Amino acid sequence: MLEIPGALFERIRAHAAAAYPREACGVLVGTDGDCRRVSEVHPAANLKAEARSDRFEIDALWADRLDRAARARGLMVVGYYHSHPDHPARPSPTDAEFGQGSPDRSFLILSVSAREVRATHSWLWREFGNPAFEEEQVEIQAP
Repeated sequence: MLEIPGALFERIRAHAAAAYPREACGVLVGTDGDCRRVSEVHPAANLKAEARSDRFEIDALWADRLDRAARARGLMVVGYYHSHPDHPARPSPTDAEFGQGSPDRSFLILSVSAREVRATHSWLWREFGNPAFEEEQVEIQAP
């Protein structure tokens, strides 16, 4: 399960709506245990300049620095978020390629149409057996 405080989810939702018709993306930082609890949201620049409407790329050096800084504070990267403009909030084959380097991380996907978030689902990348995404429950906590 992925738990996100309402105020942080609102930041993600606003980022996804503002980026439309391009994909928004970012990093989720928090703690991992019985569930992943998000305590920080870090919007990222989408570096995929030639295909930002259906692809995203996060600066790997920036993400690595973010991960090291989080670990120094007892936190970790628990997942990523990105939007799917005018498409369902389901992982694409491209998302699976990105997921292969991130076992047991949450991938929060927001379906956006006409600058409105229409659906939100989270997926957990599993590399055991047949590598694949498994849908996980998302709990958006009240402010």
